[in-house]
Amino acid sequence: MILYKPRLPFKTKTYWDAPHLILVAVFLCVFIIAVLRALWAYNGNGYEVRAETVVPYTPETVWAWVTSEKQRSLWQAGVRDVAKMTGDMNVIDSTRRVFMVDGELRWVAIETTMEVEPLQRIKFMQVDTYGNRYFEVTLRPQSVCKTGVALREVGVVHDFWSRYFLFMKKSDHQERLTTSLKDMQKWMQSKGEVCQV
Repeated sequence: MILYKPRLPFKTKTYWDAPHLILVAVFLCVFIIAVLRALWAYNGNGYEVRAETVVPYTPETVWAWVTSEKQRSLWQAGVRDVAKMTGDMNVIDSTRRVFMVDGELRWVAIETTMEVEPLQRIKFMQVDTYGNRYFEVTLRPQSVCKTGVALREVGVVHDFWSRYFLFMKKSDHQERLTTSLKDMQKWMQSKGEVCQV
């Protein structure tokens, strides 16, 4: 029989009441989300954004704007200039340098024409130090003087941390496509383009 129980200078009992359990659950959720996000980023996933509108022009008029190096910097947001390297833009495997800008960041991408369906669809691949982007323009005739223009951009980023925080930049990519469509209409109107049937 023990008559004397030694006393410790600190409490040995831990009380796990509701606030402690909630705090641990929150930390556990944040940790699991961070690990899943890291796995997603490690696998090299990217982003995909789309935008479309209807413009009051024939597909021929819109196609001339989409496949012109001179007009490209006017309507495509983020493109400062385009310098032809080989072939015309609407020829498969033709290449050009595309001078890009995003806020204070400026870089040069090498662009190659991947697919061409005249007056319907053209697809480009841009390669630079940040990643690969696939930019596609699709034209769909709606009526005599109306053409549906659909833009699609798919990007794969090289840097792990840029992929990890990619969800924070997806809205910027979406806004760039929406701005491109608005600028295309604005510049076509300002240059006096009219629908000729």
